[in-house]
Amino acid sequence: MNNRGEIDVRQIRQIIEVCRSGGIGRAARELGISQPALSRSIARIEDQLGAVLFERAGDGAKPTPFANYIISRAVPPMESIATIAREVRMMAKGDSGRLRVGMGPLIRQLIFLPTVTEILGKFPNLSLKARVGSTPDILKALTTRAIDVAISSSEYSELDGTLDQDHSFVRTDLVTLKLSFFVRKGHKILKSGKPCQIEELLDYPMVGIGMTRHQRAFFPAKLNARQRQNLGAYQVDDYELVRHIILNSDAIGYGPSQVFLEDIKKKRIFFANPNLEILHHCVALALPETWLFPTVRNFVEIAKKVSMRLKEPDRQA
Repeated sequence: MNNRGEIDVRQIRQIIEVCRSGGIGRAARELGISQPALSRSIARIEDQLGAVLFERAGDGAKPTPFANYIISRAVPPMESIATIAREVRMMAKGDSGRLRVGMGPLIRQLIFLPTVTEILGKFPNLSLKARVGSTPDILKALTTRAIDVAISSSEYSELDGTLDQDHSFVRTDLVTLKLSFFVRKGHKILKSGKPCQIEELLDYPMVGIGMTRHQRAFFPAKLNARQRQNLGAYQVDDYELVRHIILNSDAIGYGPSQVFLEDIKKKRIFFANPNLEILHHCVALALPETWLFPTVRNFVEIAKKVSMRLKEPDRQA
């Protein structure tokens, strides 16, 4: 403790232990120091603060309101420090600890599910927490350290523009997906037998997982009222819902072909035009200090392997 009355972590631990043990002697044994040394330390703290922390009675020590106030303010951060130290030791081993992952709906379905299956099989003692949200929400969670790693699907230019310039990130490119347009079997747009054009897509409501600026730029800049309404008709947060709407309406869905593999194979869903596609980049991001943990690096490595195994169906109208 310095001459301004500030209390260091060691002395706070002593006050906490005296309160917990109910006596100087018992607290000294728990702390591994002599009783006289602890008594002198508590006396110095009281003298420096100008406040009595304990009322002595024999071997007992009853905390005063001043001591209780210190305990109420100090215990939560002290426990937090202990938790952080314990988690760092566990995470440094690489086979246990806590991992918090954030991702978008597309990543959840195509990359996260097979990745989590593999990583939990490899590291069964790992505590895993997952969060699904939009790219801005996930990146905010990353910068505020609410998550350890973000696996996001977004265009490079848009992603870079979203990042907090006060933070630097370790970035791992995972895979580039092709977003295509899909319709149900028997859809009117397939009857001509010719690939449809972009303008023809806008004759029908569109359904997908949001629409980024890059995706919007794929369409003509000038649209009439009906086309604008169709372009933003159905914005959902789950590809199973996108699939359901495609199969049960005239809506045109957009997304990666991998989420419709079974329907394409069984000829329930078709490409509206196999040549119309938007590139969509998937990346993993982590703060530099978080990247030091083997759990984060192991997770990203597995996610990259899973991403490389993604296959597209043969494209046919």
